[in-house]
Amino acid sequence: MKQISIQAEHLKNEKTQSFLRVFLIFIIVVTLLLFNKDAFYYRAFASTTVKDIMVVVLIVNLLYYLFIVRFPELFVQLRIVLISMMDVFTSLYVMHLVGDYALYYPFLMLWYSIGYSMRYGNAIGFFVYASVLMGWLVLIYTTDVWRDNLPMSFGWFIAFAIIPLYAFKLVNELHKSINILHKNLDNSIFQAEHDQLTELPNRQFFEKELHHALKSYKKFALLFIDLDGFKEINDTYGHHTGDKVLREVAKRMREHKYFSARLGGDEFVFIIPYKNRDEVATFADSLVKSIAKKCPLLDIEFSASVGIALYPEDANTPYELKKKSDSAMYHAKERGKNQFSFYSSSSNEVCLVTTR
Repeated sequence: MKQISIQAEHLKNEKTQSFLRVFLIFIIVVTLLLFNKDAFYYRAFASTTVKDIMVVVLIVNLLYYLFIVRFPELFVQLRIVLISMMDVFTSLYVMHLVGDYALYYPFLMLWYSIGYSMRYGNAIGFFVYASVLMGWLVLIYTTDVWRDNLPMSFGWFIAFAIIPLYAFKLVNELHKSINILHKNLDNSIFQAEHDQLTELPNRQFFEKELHHALKSYKKFALLFIDLDGFKEINDTYGHHTGDKVLREVAKRMREHKYFSARLGGDEFVFIIPYKNRDEVATFADSLVKSIAKKCPLLDIEFSASVGIALYPEDANTPYELKKKSDSAMYHAKERGKNQFSFYSSSSNEVCLVTTR
């Protein structure tokens, strides 16, 4: 969950940055329209090269935005690195082109170094930091206005070199705190929704999943599972061994791809989407056999009885599905245990299928 949360935050930041690039270019264009054509600002930013750069940035930004919307999980680190390089080097090149007016924009380099670190972590931040320092040295070497103002140029270079390092330290501490919060949140959510003994989803999680299934699936089966003779196992071997049996059963249930949960005691459930009844019967048969399979670590034989209710054939509410699957399970026990049975809504009786 933590990884998903971080990726979602990165995606949100990428989208925000895309809008900010468009907004910045919009401000430049509006300002050009408002300024007199003889003004220095207009002459600096209205050159054909600067206009071409803004067009290229808009096109790249649009393609970038479409890509992250269509493929949000693809090449995440690489695309952030590439777009950061575009931000840094296009800004430096524009500062090279606009002459004296560039003296007002060095703070952008600080924003890039610190901003990327805050949004995406110090790994990306250090890459942008190095890009800014190298790019700034190239700018000083190639641009008259910065060569003519070397004290200011190297003053900014020192600021670019020192200030982000302090910011990186703060960001690193912030990210550590956020990671701890994510971890604690993940643990709290997991503990609230999972059984402590077996680590299967608990009754609360099952109720949510059952309501979700009613909204999402046209047809699904609810399997109610109860271990056979579990009380005798507890009484004979003790609760410690009983807990081992429950963990072993949970382990075998996790081998199946469908949602499973422990309701409490020796009661478990499965929710299975299906197309035809035979699919459910085949799965229930394999489930009963897998639970009854002898465990080499526990010299105890145990089995389970399974009751099945179908949605919407047997019931269309959570209460009725649970009630009828439970009823079907008890009929399986009455007929000899270690087997599964379907509830028959048409005759209000249980259709028994033996797997022994």
